[in-house]
Formats: sequence, C-alpha cells, structure tokens
Amino acid sequence: MISEYSNDLFPLFRVPEPWIVDTSDLKKGIDNYHVDVKISSRFNGALKKLITSLLDDATSSAMGKPLDNFREFDALKSTYLDIMTVLIHRIKTDLSIDEIHLLQFALIKQVLELVRSQLDELINSEKTRATEFRERGSTEALDANHRSVSLQRNYDSILFKVNRQIVTEMQRIDARHSAPLREKFLNTPDGQTIDALFSPMLFTTNLSAPAFLIEQYRLWDSEGDERADIAFNKLNLKLERLLAKELPESPMLTLQTDQEGRAPELYDSLGGLLQTQKFMGIAVNQKALIREEFCWFDNPENIRELFSTEHYPAMLRAVRKQEGLRA
Repeated sequence: MISEYSNDLFPLFRVPEPWIVDTSDLKKGIDNYHVDVKISSRFNGALKKLITSLLDDATSSAMGKPLDNFREFDALKSTYLDIMTVLIHRIKTDLSIDEIHLLQFALIKQVLELVRSQLDELINSEKTRATEFRERGSTEALDANHRSVSLQRNYDSILFKVNRQIVTEMQRIDARHSAPLREKFLNTPDGQTIDALFSPMLFTTNLSAPAFLIEQYRLWDSEGDERADIAFNKLNLKLERLLAKELPESPMLTLQTDQEGRAPELYDSLGGLLQTQKFMGIAVNQKALIREEFCWFDNPENIRELFSTEHYPAMLRAVRKQEGLRA
C-alpha cells in the first residue's frame, strides 16, 4: 500500500529528457539508408593491433602473467583523441550537433565489428590448423582441435571481455579530454549520448550470455525460459504494473511498447536488435529522426528516493504509526 505521505515524493521525481537526434541532413550512402563514414587509417591500424594483443591475452591457455598492452592502448588513445577533437571542432564548419552525436557511434561500431571479425578469423585459423595436422597425422592435431573448440565454446565471454576493455578505455579518454570540448563547443554535457555510446549492452552478442549477466543483470532470464518465475520480463512487467497502479500521478512507459502499425528496423548488421527483441520489443525503423522517450522509472535516482528508508526516517515513522508495521 502506498500511503498519503508518499505524495511528498512526487515533486522530487526527475524524468530524463527525450533523446532526439535528427539525421535528415546527413548524406546517405549507396543504399540511401546508411551514412558512409571514412575512419582514420591510423585509428584502424592501432585498433587492429590492440585487438590482436587482447585476443592473444584472452585466449591464451598459459597460466602466466597477462600481456602488457600499454603501447597498443597508448596508440589507440592518441588516434581516438585526435578523431574526437577534430569531430567536435567541425561544429564551426560543416556539422550540426545532431550530426556529431551520430557520427561518434561510427567508432564504437568499428570496434564491435573488428573484434568480432578478428575473433572469427582466429577460430577459422585454428580450425584450418587442426585439419592440416590431422591430414599429416601430427600429434599437434589434438591440441589444435581443443583450442578451436575452446574458442567456440567461450566465444561470448571472449567477445565481451575484449569489447569491454577497449570501449572502457575509450570512455576513460572521453571523460578526461572530450567531455570538456563538448561542453565548450556543443554547449551540452552530452550525457544521454555518452550513456548510449558506452552502454555495456553493446559489448555482447547476446543479452543472455553468462559473461554479460554476471556483471550486469543477475535476474535476467539466462535461459530464455518463459516459464521461469524470475525471468526479467515477468519481474519487470509486474513491477511496472504495480507502480502504475499505485502511483497514477506519475505516468509509466512500459519497456516493451505497443508498436502495432509501425515499421520495424530493416538493418541489423551486428545482430544486436534481434537479440534484444525478446526483452525490449521490436526495434522501430527511425530512418531520419531518432527519438527515445523516457519516464520517471528510467531514472535510478527516483527509485532511490522512493524506496530508501534512510532518506525519510520521520516519514517512515509516520507511515508505520498510521498503517502499522505491514505498511
């Protein structure tokens, strides 16, 4: 039961501003849909070397000291900072704020695609080696086959680990160097874009992958079993309905919104939209205007304000006096 005393909390709720990015002025590529972006060859070269080093580290079976990737990370830092500095300064010449917001995602997408492609190449290489050893009758065939199977079995965890290491470093660089530039030249702290840009959900190919669940969502249904009582979707839906009923003064937007009659997203090169569909609904086609709405429930601070007994001891005593200990 929600007591009348909780009315004092409603003015404290903060609803995140809608995230709107207008890409209509960006020139589309040959398919008249995607925006073609040319990425620095220095950045690509540094990124490939770093990925190779991190994959060697993540897939090594030797129980030794982790590889020292300082030089590779330093090279990536230098090129990434150069790109972001030039991109933000283009507000003075030929780009709008919305265009700069969108183009930042090109670097993250490049990271995700290259990590996956190099891991796939590594697996294919191990398969080829195993086949060649078997054909020659070499004793190394068993070890090569074991490594190939191990890579495939741990595919999601390796991918998540390498993606996280690279993007976390980019996020650190961004917070130290790019954020002040954004505030100065774009007149905005750009918080929502950064949250989306460095979301941990980008690091994995599957939201049910154990490596992702362990660090991010312990109650997310890892098996996709609709009968599971602790499935994330069921828990979230029950909570949304309860809060919508008890707090009608604060409108609630459900996680899986009604998208009947709206065209679904056509392109999903990384497979992420398909993987999130069972959790968040079908991704809607937003070709030119990207818009995401939020409600009070999307702000973690509101949840702490609503449920933290430490913030409101006097109110808690009054509620218990009025409603009893079961309130």
